[in-house]
Amino acid sequence: YWGVSAKAFLDDAKAKGVFDAKAFNLRIHSPGGDVMDGLAIYNTLSRLSAQVDIYIDGIAASMASVIACLPNATVHMPENAWMMIHKPWGGACGNADDMRDTADWLDRNEAMLLSIYEKKTGKSRDELAAMLTEETWLDGTQAVEMGFANVLEAPLQAAAAINHNRMKEFANMPQALTTLLAPRGPAA
Repeated sequence: YWGVSAKAFLDDAKAKGVFDAKAFNLRIHSPGGDVMDGLAIYNTLSRLSAQVDIYIDGIAASMASVIACLPNATVHMPENAWMMIHKPWGGACGNADDMRDTADWLDRNEAMLLSIYEKKTGKSRDELAAMLTEETWLDGTQAVEMGFANVLEAPLQAAAAINHNRMKEFANMPQALTTLLAPRGPAA
């Protein structure tokens, strides 16, 4: 439910020769996933010395936006692609102490995300924290202007499939993206 696991992603990357490559392209079209898996992917790819070009083909939301902020990577983003950042989510079951522990854990994860976004964009922690609180959606132009992406590309014309139920979790998705992801006819 929470996307591709770090193990599966990194096993695939190893099989494709990414860990030995001098350069590689990473293509992203993802609504995000588990914080711990996303951080494992980010941290592993951050240690590589290869030149990395990241292409956001449709959407880089939630943890996918973190992976798009790899240090020393060049992020290419079409005008009609989207990036979304928000505060980490979680759930807990138990007593009040368990709830406080979960809230503290979420705060620690938020601090990690803020550090990654701060290094990529050069924006202040306070400005980024406000963006996380708001669940901020950036199109390609805005992402480049704000330092989340480096290269603005012409809009892509494509038809993509994405688990629309997963996208219902986001509160502030732009109407243009909702329309783009809406079914256009019956499908198997």
